[in-house]
Amino acid sequence: MRTLAEKRNELVLQMRDNPNLTQPTSQVRKEFDEIYSKMVKIENSLIKTHIEDLIGKIEYTEYIDDDEVLPFYIYQIHQLKNKNYGVLLTSGFSLLPLAVPQELNFRFNYLEFAITIPSDFPLPVKNQKNYEFYWLIEKLRFFISYLHRDKTFFCDGHTYGNGNPPKPLTTNTEICGFLFKFPFETLPSSFCELNIPSIN
Repeated sequence: MRTLAEKRNELVLQMRDNPNLTQPTSQVRKEFDEIYSKMVKIENSLIKTHIEDLIGKIEYTEYIDDDEVLPFYIYQIHQLKNKNYGVLLTSGFSLLPLAVPQELNFRFNYLEFAITIPSDFPLPVKNQKNYEFYWLIEKLRFFISYLHRDKTFFCDGHTYGNGNPPKPLTTNTEICGFLFKFPFETLPSSFCELNIPSIN
């Protein structure tokens, strides 16, 4: 008998391979939403406990669900324990494995994003995409959509520039790109992996 997670992951793969199935009217999407709603409270409780026990208090949460990407959460921790910086975390990107070539023998196929931020980085204003600091959440949303839609992956040391030549991402920053690194230098190793038990 398949677990709910196995059923959900099967539907997720169908939606990745056929983006039209992500539309709210799609039967596949409706079935996914029904399973997701049963699982999300249990999984989120485990994830939030994992975050707050190991790295710091969650100050902000945003749920993002639209027709282009699968639903995911953004968590903001203002200041990590014993650190002078904070972090933005995603939860939901790992519903799908990264499309990594088999010859790379890559064991980290199910990943989330973690972006370190200054401890005084403003809290976003929910659902106000014109807010001057919302660009960082928009970029996370873009990366999640891009990697799954184009069936590709980022690995340690990969970069992503904003244009060629790269230009600042928005008017209030000089940041013009991203460097992707495994988080072992910025987050405790005990935090970097979480196994969630099967939910039937």
